[in-house]
Amino acid sequence: MEKIVNMSLQNMFNWSYYDKILFSIAFFLFGGFIIGILTGVSISATTAAGSVMGSVFLYDCIFRNPPLKKR
Repeated sequence: MEKIVNMSLQNMFNWSYYDKILFSIAFFLFGGFIIGILTGVSISATTAAGSVMGSVFLYDCIFRNPPLKKR
C-alpha cells in the first residue's frame, strides 16, 4: 500500500514543462484578480497586469521553446 501511495505522489508532482507553463499563466491571472480585490487598485488593472505576466510565459512556450514534432 505504501508503494502505491509513493508512486501516486511522484506522478502527481512530475509535471512537464508545458504543465508548468499552464499553471504559471493561471497563477498570474488569478493572482492579479486577487490583488485587485484585496488592494485599492482596480481589478481590471491588476488582471491586465497579470495577463501581461502570463503572456511572457506564453511567448516563451510558443516562440522560444516550441513543441516540436520528433522525427
